[in-house]
Amino acid sequence: MRCTQAAALLLALALPSLALAATEPGFAVKYRTATSVYLDGGRAQGLDVGDRLQVREGSKSVAELEVVYVAEESASCTVLSETRSVRPGDVAVRVARAPGTAASGETGPAAATPAPPASVVPVPPRTAGARPVAPWARVRGAASVGHYRTWDQTEWALDLQETTARLDLGLYDVGGQPVSFTLRLRSRHDRRSRALSPRTPQSERVDRLYEAALRYEPPSDRFAFELGRIGISRFVGIGYLDGGLVRYRPAADVQVGAFGGRIADIETLGFGGTGQKLGGFVRLAPGGRYAAGRYDVVLTFVRENADGDVSREYLSLESRLGSGRRFWLRQRAELDLNRGWREDVTGKSHQLSNLSLAAHLRLSPSASAFASYDGRRSYRYYRNRLVPEEVFDDLLHQGLRTGVDYSKPGGFSASAGFGMSLKEPNPRHPELDVANAYSFNAGVRHPDAFSSGFSVGLDATGFSNGYTDGGLVTARIGRRLRGGHLLDLSYGRSFYQVKQTGLDRATQWLRLLGRAELGHRVYLQGDLEYDSGDDLSGPRAFLELGYLF
Repeated sequence: MRCTQAAALLLALALPSLALAATEPGFAVKYRTATSVYLDGGRAQGLDVGDRLQVREGSKSVAELEVVYVAEESASCTVLSETRSVRPGDVAVRVARAPGTAASGETGPAAATPAPPASVVPVPPRTAGARPVAPWARVRGAASVGHYRTWDQTEWALDLQETTARLDLGLYDVGGQPVSFTLRLRSRHDRRSRALSPRTPQSERVDRLYEAALRYEPPSDRFAFELGRIGISRFVGIGYLDGGLVRYRPAADVQVGAFGGRIADIETLGFGGTGQKLGGFVRLAPGGRYAAGRYDVVLTFVRENADGDVSREYLSLESRLGSGRRFWLRQRAELDLNRGWREDVTGKSHQLSNLSLAAHLRLSPSASAFASYDGRRSYRYYRNRLVPEEVFDDLLHQGLRTGVDYSKPGGFSASAGFGMSLKEPNPRHPELDVANAYSFNAGVRHPDAFSSGFSVGLDATGFSNGYTDGGLVTARIGRRLRGGHLLDLSYGRSFYQVKQTGLDRATQWLRLLGRAELGHRVYLQGDLEYDSGDDLSGPRAFLELGYLF
């Protein structure tokens, strides 16, 4: 009931889609990391690896991006240049397609692409009459290695060294066919000054294989398949799968499919997952590889088996609805179907385990609003089958966030938001009512403050939960240098009070971040930070060397 009421509350709030140029669709920025920008739009909306995009404020371009990985409904980009930091809510507009890629429905030559960087050796003109040799595949992606270290000067002396490596590789149009291969993996090795617990040893290595998939996807989208470790980027409800998936479109707006294989264990580099996963789906969406419409709805049935018995059965519903450039709504829900031992343990034949909603609304050319809701309830499956009912947490956890963003054509921007996290009261322990949490945030930024060439920003966050009240304030100033180099200096202070004891604690830090473009698509970036205060004390540093394919 509470989940339904919260969903109705979200739908009652009007919230943001982001507008763009009239000739090309725009893609909202979902989130940003130090090196990548993630877009709300992918292959289904016509994006391809190698496409160039600009992030615009009015008629002004504030950043240039290049797509390095693309999925059906999402894409990740590397930042080629920016006059201010790209942030969630920005809109990226494509300005050039990948070499050799034509727009959906075009029969003429592909759109013009920017000239190659100076480091690329020009290809000699071909001899008259000679037939051009097509590349065996288009290669896009990124690889990097990094090292992070802290020197803990508190009484606990918990020094940490962390070495990381990552690879995002995409091969497209392999052999001139609509065949692609994607590989995404991460490796991390932590070395602590001492063991913290049996579950947190002194030395720990984690290798994760997120995706290693071969795909056949013709432009018609009539029939397609995927093999290998299939990631969650296309159909979230299916989850990770070691196996195969086939799709067939019997009608223009209808697609059906089936999948099967093993439940993937992404914590290893191999394919040693346990249990089986199988199911099917029906999708309502426009046809064609690059088709983009105002709706996309997928209903999926999933069965997971383990130890010769059904571990979990559920229905997943994912949808995206939009109204032109002004409004869009995303939804995802999972309904568990309890049979056999699951119904015996829970006493229920079905259970709404997950529900999430997210909406965006463009209020004006300069202002937009957003809201999101998520509700989840733990479900029974073979790993927690024997956990006693009095210990098993089946309470409803809910979260709601809402906010507004404002961007002035001259560059000034501001944002504000509010969020809360709620937990259903525990009837077995009514005295434990400390799980609810509330937070708010606000920030202002300018990419060229006082026409000085420096970007500045100020952000503040406050929070309150059953244990503490506190906040966080950060201020930064940065400068984009020639050649794409970047320097950024920030100061932050966090503070909170422990409710039970009335104890006040605070920590502050100074951080210098830089990125250098070394040429030939090689970059070096890092940050140096010094912390002082009650919870952290001492320096910490991070350095990463990367290459963009």
